[in-house]
Amino acid sequence: MAASSTARILAAAHSRVITKAAAPHIRSLSTLSSTNTNTNNNSLLPTLLATLGGGATLVAYNSTTSKVQCEEAPPKINVTRRMTIRQDKKLASALSNIGAPFPLTPPHNKEVKGPNGIPSRIEQVRKLKVNGMKDSPYDVLVIGGGATGAGIAFDAVTRTDSSGNSNVLKVACIERGDFASETSSRSTKLIWAGIKYLASAAAALISVNLITSPIKTCQDFYGEFNMVFNCHQERKYMLDKQKHLTNWVPIVCPFTEWHIWPPPFGHWLFSFFPILAPAVFKFYDGLSQFTCPPSFVMGKKESRNKFPQLNEQDIKYCAVFYEG
Repeated sequence: MAASSTARILAAAHSRVITKAAAPHIRSLSTLSSTNTNTNNNSLLPTLLATLGGGATLVAYNSTTSKVQCEEAPPKINVTRRMTIRQDKKLASALSNIGAPFPLTPPHNKEVKGPNGIPSRIEQVRKLKVNGMKDSPYDVLVIGGGATGAGIAFDAVTRTDSSGNSNVLKVACIERGDFASETSSRSTKLIWAGIKYLASAAAALISVNLITSPIKTCQDFYGEFNMVFNCHQERKYMLDKQKHLTNWVPIVCPFTEWHIWPPPFGHWLFSFFPILAPAVFKFYDGLSQFTCPPSFVMGKKESRNKFPQLNEQDIKYCAVFYEG
């Protein structure tokens, strides 16, 4: 053909212009030209003028004759493509701040109204400043408005004195983002006592660091262990004093092999965790003076009866321990 394959597609009807609605702004620009080598000037000159925003296109086609001549080989086509991308600065700024804490000052100095019955963020900050004067300070300041922080603030503000008078404590709860937007937005809602931190602390203790810097390694382990111990005491207190809000939850760990590789926490000792799990969970119970429901082991048959989804696996046993 005297024209390229692209020209033949555009030559479905001669001397016509196909126009589709154009978007208000150009997102990209492309130019495609085809040149005929025939000396009779019987050329097909299709031109793809522009690719417009929103997928709309504008195509123009022009032909001087309806005759088409054949050649042994189609001529080479010279293609030039140009693209211009316009990026919205506001959109780029918004995308770069995804995951960042909410700004204390609303954009454009406009106060964002809160939901019905809830004061806006600016109004809450304003009340904190006004009510926290030197002559009338807060009794309790709770940092973090998650499940634990909100529960502490609620418990403190509803305390009464010996005469039954309410509002005896002046309480403030501050949160950098939205309430219950971080860990409390997850599904488990566990009042954990830190078994993961206990494992990571043990892994750091039984390492080369114990030889290279023994004092610092032991201090770090003691700090982590002391934190886990205090978490056990807090969990015990909350489950004893807030029985209408808390309860014990059994957590089941099924094991399909006796040796795990690569090992958890990157330490070879934890590759034997399927063997050590019952003893580890008993030690975990002891940190709360065995006030929690005792951990136990379920055999292969009992595990498959309680959890039919394990029937297709070569289950060894299940270790069960409790969290709040």
